[in-house]
Amino acid sequence: MPPSTDPAPQVRVLSPTGMLGAGFAPETIEYGLTLNPDVIAVDGGSTDSGPYYLGAGVAKTTAAAVRRDLDILLRAAAGAGIPCWSAPAAPAAPTPVSTGSPGSPRA
Repeated sequence: MPPSTDPAPQVRVLSPTGMLGAGFAPETIEYGLTLNPDVIAVDGGSTDSGPYYLGAGVAKTTAAAVRRDLDILLRAAAGAGIPCWSAPAAPAAPTPVSTGSPGSPRA
């Protein structure tokens, strides 16, 4: 069978920061939404912050910072009608933090 000449399907992902709670300028989300992403995705935490955080059992980011980031991201995702996904540091699978179907096309 010859190779397909159909273009490969694309998924546009808006990832505003490397770690939830690390912060970002809200304007970057506004700009990112103009690029019509299919999903907003963010890493829920990090395990590579060095031995202190791992040994002390404390989070690198504050609960208030995580809440701020999530508030901005969830409102943006809801307004755009797209899902928002967060991948926690421990589990292997991403966790949906808002409703939406990552495979559904947008008009």
